[in-house]
Amino acid sequence: MEALENIREQQAVIDMKFNPIQDMYSLLDNYLPNGITDKDEMDARTMLRKNWEDVIKAADIKQKELQQKQSIYLKELKKNVKDFT
Repeated sequence: MEALENIREQQAVIDMKFNPIQDMYSLLDNYLPNGITDKDEMDARTMLRKNWEDVIKAADIKQKELQQKQSIYLKELKKNVKDFT
């Protein structure tokens, strides 16, 4: 559980870093001449938020899977301890 807390804290830190990056790109778009950023960078910029959201969704799915497995293993552990005693 401690690992999940650490992951969620890091997720919050990363989420807070997105807004300044997006703001800086907006400033660049407004005040620099067109063509200053190459196509690859522009594509990466537009996909940045979507990719991060995909990672979050995949992490949530994996967390739910692990929680289900955890309950199964906990039941088995309790049964084995009971049988052992």
